[in-house]
Amino acid sequence: MGLTVGMRHVVILAPMPLEMDAITTAFGLSPIGDRQRDAWSGKLGESEVTAIHIGMGPPLTRKAANLVLDGPRPDPRSPTTHLAMSRSRASSLQPRA
Repeated sequence: MGLTVGMRHVVILAPMPLEMDAITTAFGLSPIGDRQRDAWSGKLGESEVTAIHIGMGPPLTRKAANLVLDGPRPDPRSPTTHLAMSRSRASSLQPRA
C-alpha cells in the first residue's frame, strides 16, 4: 500500500490493549494480519494511519520505534512521516454519539 504524493503515513504506538482499542475505533482502522493485536491500518483524510500494539515499558517502546523508523518496509515508497506514542489511556478518542 504505497502513498500518493503529499500523503502522510502516521504510525501510532499503543502500549496497552485498551489504548489500541480506542485508537482503532476512533480512526476506523482495520487489522492488517491475522492477529488482532498486531497492527491495524486505514486512511484518515489524506493520511495513511497505522496503529501498532507494542506492550508496555521503555525497552519495548525503543524496539518498536526503531523498527518503525529504521526497519525494512514492505513498500519503500511508504516511509513513516509521523510517529506518535499513546502515553495514557486513549479513552478520550472514543467517538461521541
